[in-house]
Amino acid sequence: MDNQQKKKFTKIETSEKEFDQRLRAHRHKVIRLVALGIAAVLLIICLIMLFLHFRTYKGYAVEKEINRTDKADVQYKEFGKNLLKYSRDGAFLVDNTGKLLWNQTYEMNDPMVNICKNYVAIASGSGNEVYLADNEKTKGKIDTPMAIRQIAMAAQGSVAVLMEEDEDYYITLYDIEGTALAHGEFHMEKSGVPLTMAISDDCKNLAIAFLDMTEGVVKTTVHFYNFSDAGQEEIDSIVGKFSYPGEMAVQMDFFDNNKLLLYTDQKAIIYNCTDKPKEEKVITYPGKVQSIIGDDEYWGFTCDYDEKNKEGERQTGHALTLYNMNGEEQFRKNIAKNNTGIELLENHYVVVKEEKKCTFFDSKGVEKFKGSFDEPVEVIKKLDTNINYQMILETKIIEIRMK
Repeated sequence: MDNQQKKKFTKIETSEKEFDQRLRAHRHKVIRLVALGIAAVLLIICLIMLFLHFRTYKGYAVEKEINRTDKADVQYKEFGKNLLKYSRDGAFLVDNTGKLLWNQTYEMNDPMVNICKNYVAIASGSGNEVYLADNEKTKGKIDTPMAIRQIAMAAQGSVAVLMEEDEDYYITLYDIEGTALAHGEFHMEKSGVPLTMAISDDCKNLAIAFLDMTEGVVKTTVHFYNFSDAGQEEIDSIVGKFSYPGEMAVQMDFFDNNKLLLYTDQKAIIYNCTDKPKEEKVITYPGKVQSIIGDDEYWGFTCDYDEKNKEGERQTGHALTLYNMNGEEQFRKNIAKNNTGIELLENHYVVVKEEKKCTFFDSKGVEKFKGSFDEPVEVIKKLDTNINYQMILETKIIEIRMK
């Protein structure tokens, strides 16, 4: 290259300040593009989630069908990821593929089943046998000295057994090996007749509701027992009592170790059982209750209602209402009064059954599925996703995929 050609080149001088400004501008441009890209992806994800959340499935495909060969008295219960089948002759635990995990033979005229997390107790109503098992194997048998009236399983494997003899009632707490841990007794003339009971997951809190007529007035009286330090200085470990004149206790359940839900025939009461129990919230039913449901996070009921709207117009019907464990209403839906039952599934979907029809709602009240089957639906079990279910029908078991 000669000197004449060199003269054609122009020397460009850039200051350090100008270079930094250009570099920052470039970086800002890249950051804006990346941010826009991330925002677009998040928007797409949100739209997909909203679509899935509000989507309602109107049909289904049967992916598997098995004819039922069991006897008419066989009943089914969801037990974790598996299915428990039980009757007067024995109990079987099977997984989603139908594989037998364990079986327990017995002879009971009136088998009672109570499941809590990974444990199950099967007792002979008015008999003297209790069988214990978990999700993997049977654990043993308890022979009680008196006739069994009720059982309540705890999440760590202990079981409370309520027994009766000569109109006196006795309760014994056993561990998973069948060893007696605690014992108490109640006399009808002093306490009344036990109606229902519940035990906390850690086995430290026990509540028993009695039909109490000791003062000449029919009422429900709830006794709270604490087997930790809080109850050691109390007589018979009783840390609290609550009475409800004119009411009948129907069912009790612990949400966790310190929160109890009592259903009476007139209202639902949430107690905080930390040390000394206290009423946390009272919800009065708007009418006659037909059915109740609950798990560790949600509970609800179906009942009649007769009320006035904001305009003062009278409205009547039958409704399903779902609450969270703090007593906050999640949704209320009008449903057919002649429904055949409601179920609360593992994924917190609420199912309303009407003979051969089923309607699924999520925990916010969004309708997720509505469909009909060729036979009445007895039990529903969620499989691996929220659109795959096992349906126990009258003469067969099917697996469906909603679409």
